[in-house]
Parts: sequence; structure tokens; C-alpha cells
Amino acid sequence: MILEIIFYALFISSALFLVMPIINSVAAYIGSGNIEPTDNFEYDYGIIITAYKQEEFVYPLINSLNRQSYTNFHIYVVADLCSLDENKITDNVTVLNPSLPLNSKVKSILYAIDNFQYKHDAAVIFDPDNLAHPEFMYEINKYFQNGFKIVQGKRTAKNLNTGIAALDALHEMFYNVTQRDGTTKLGSSAVIAGSGMAVDLELYKRTLDSNLIINSINKVISAEDKILQYESVNLNKVIAYNRNAIVYDEKSDNRKQLQKQRSRWHSSYFEYAKLGWKLFVRGITRRNFNQFYFGLNVITPPLFITLLLNSFLMILFFLTGHVKFAIAELSLLITFTLNMFFIMIYEKAPKAMWEALFHVPFFIIIQIRSLFNMKKAKSDFLVTKHSKVYSLKDLIGN
Repeated sequence: MILEIIFYALFISSALFLVMPIINSVAAYIGSGNIEPTDNFEYDYGIIITAYKQEEFVYPLINSLNRQSYTNFHIYVVADLCSLDENKITDNVTVLNPSLPLNSKVKSILYAIDNFQYKHDAAVIFDPDNLAHPEFMYEINKYFQNGFKIVQGKRTAKNLNTGIAALDALHEMFYNVTQRDGTTKLGSSAVIAGSGMAVDLELYKRTLDSNLIINSINKVISAEDKILQYESVNLNKVIAYNRNAIVYDEKSDNRKQLQKQRSRWHSSYFEYAKLGWKLFVRGITRRNFNQFYFGLNVITPPLFITLLLNSFLMILFFLTGHVKFAIAELSLLITFTLNMFFIMIYEKAPKAMWEALFHVPFFIIIQIRSLFNMKKAKSDFLVTKHSKVYSLKDLIGN
């Protein structure tokens, strides 16, 4: 009887992380999420580019921002350990040169806000390897007009030049649907991606002044995005996701870079999953669906861990004679896989992503290896380097 109870608990807890993405996917595609401008008010945005070492990627991003249909913003480039060519900088850009290396994204954001030329309504965060679609800022402003204080744009891949890059892009596509679009349409909050997002300045300042940020600011991985989303949802703000606010993000195209990136991500997940648990519990005690459901999504393990865990339990159930549990696990794994294919079809995944599916086992092995480098991630910035510079013209053709 005790063993049966344990197996029930294992099955329910592990199966939940397979079921939620399916529920979120259904919500993403049948839910109503079309938001239109409510007035003509133009919020003023301070756009922050956290440049670190590889300054050649900054210029195409600035060019993409200068092609925006929405123009009420000013750009701030925090040039940390890099030097920008003034001849390539336009009048609406302020280059900030810290006297000492910051070596931290959150420090760069704080430095930019402290040096804003004038009072902005909101801050928009970009990584230097991003590019913004010409309608990005217009789409962001639509959501601010509708009362949202924090909006995450849709990150999509700049490059699919290798199987690894294509799988990395597919990974982003999956989370865009299951942890952003779907959760927003269910009435909860979207998980922040770390760039391509806009935050009300007063809310951002309040978040950056929190003890969580202060206590983590000198860490190599401060995970400011996880702290920002925790503090915002804890204040019962809904983090909106706008799938029409497109920001192009460069994907890791080789094993070493992907492994470095995942080491940072996994280290951050295990360190800050406790914030998701706090929101989950508070959501229950406060009867707050936003906090409850968002917390549940935040504590969901990385995708490869979820799949490996459920596969292991399926085999364990078979070997111990608990066939009904094993069949249930197998059914969920099959449904989960079909849901992934459905996402790829609905999102019109390019041919490169379909071809890259043959490399999934190799992709999983890389992520398993990244777990063993998490300790290094706590003492080494493990910056992801990119080799090719893309322009907006390369992506949209004009």
C-alpha cells in the first residue's frame, strides 16, 4: 500500500509537467489574445542595450531600432569592455562607458537607468545580438495603452545555420507557445525571456531595489529576469506576451557555445526555482490564479529533464509490475510528442527545424553535460560568443 501511494505521487507530480504544456498549447491557439490600441497616447521608452565585449553586434541592432514605425524612444548603449565607433552612432543614441568593468547584465541595466537623459515611462531591454522587427515598439506600446506594466515580445531565431541552432530555435518556439502565449491567454503571466521585453520604469526601479537583486548583484549569474518576474507577479502584475512584437535572437550554433549557455540557464533555474514555489504557495493561500499558475510554470523543470524523468519512471513502472502507471506515462509522452509536432505545424516551423529533429539525442546529451558545468557557471560569466553579424535586411529582405 505504501509503495502504491509513492508511485501515485511520483506519477501525478511528474505527469503534471507533461500535461501543463499541452493545456497551455491548446489555450495559445484557441484563446482570445488580439489587443488593439485604446488611444493615441505614445509612451516614452528608454531602450537599453547591454553590450559586452562584442561591439560589432550593436550597430545592426541600432539600425533596426532606427527603422521602427514607432519613434518615441531614446537608445542607451552600455559599452562594457567594448569601444563603439562614434561615426556609426546616431543622434538618438547615448553611449555609456563605465569607468570600471561591470561584467554583469543587471549592473549594466542599473547603470543605464541611473544615466537616463530624461524621465522615461518604461525601459526596454535588448541583448546586443538582438534585432527588432520594424513594428516591435508599436506592438509594445499597444499593450502599455491597454494597462500592462510589463510586456514580453516574441523572440524568434536569426539563424538556423546548423542543426544545433535549429534545435535551439525550436526550443524557444516551444516555450513561446507553452510558457508565454498559452499562460497569458489563460489569464496568468508569461515567463520572461530576458530580452525583447518592456517594463514600466517605476515597477522596474522597485524590482531593482529589492533585496533579492541587492543580494545577488555581485554574483556572476544574478538572473535579474527571474527576480523581475517574481517581484512583478508577487505584486499581482500580469506579465503580458505579445506574439506580434517580434525580436530576432541569435541562436547558439555549436556544441561548446550551447553547453555554456545551458550551464548558465540550468544553474539559474535550480537556484531560483524556490521563487516559483513561493508564488505557487501564495497563489493557493491568496486564491490568486495569476500567482498560482505562473509559479507552477516557473517550477517546471527544463524540457530535457522533464522528458528524461518521465521516461525513467515509465521504465521503472514496467519493471516493478505497475503496468497501468507505465501505460499512462507512455500515453502522456506520446501525446506530448504529438503536441510538439502540432506546435511546429501551427507555427510553420521551417524545414531546417524538421531536419534537425534527427539531432535531438545529441542535443539532449549536450544539455546533460551542461549540468556538470553549473558549478563553473557560478564563478565564470560563460559569455556566449557569436561569429556572424546579421542585419535586419538579412532577415526580412528590405
